[in-house]
Amino acid sequence: MARVLYKVTTFTATDTWTDVSPTTDYIPELPYGLGIDISDSTQIELMATDGTTPRYYSSSNTATSWTNNGTTNYRTVKRIGDALIFAGVGALDLSVDGGTTVSDKTGNLAVVWGAIGTIKQVLIVV
Repeated sequence: MARVLYKVTTFTATDTWTDVSPTTDYIPELPYGLGIDISDSTQIELMATDGTTPRYYSSSNTATSWTNNGTTNYRTVKRIGDALIFAGVGALDLSVDGGTTVSDKTGNLAVVWGAIGTIKQVLIVV
């Protein structure tokens, strides 16, 4: 089964489903790799993979087009306004400016856990 990301544009009558996956090679198969700002759904972050190499994509127009931000260690992303929390292979990072700058927040987690490993999901309570 091919994995794709669909956008529904009409849901009050006959549903209109559109495939908005970034490319045919890079598909959204990382289960927590989709971050949508609930107050501004035009802003979307996506971790996608070709089955081997994860990439980070972003969209500022409700997935009409995507920016390829390159390969990444990230596997999950959460978005709240301009705040982005990224996590993945040895990574727990924070951006408070929409992804322009990102700071490492792993701190001494390796001391506590023994190794950071891969963070596959982040829960945010606001």
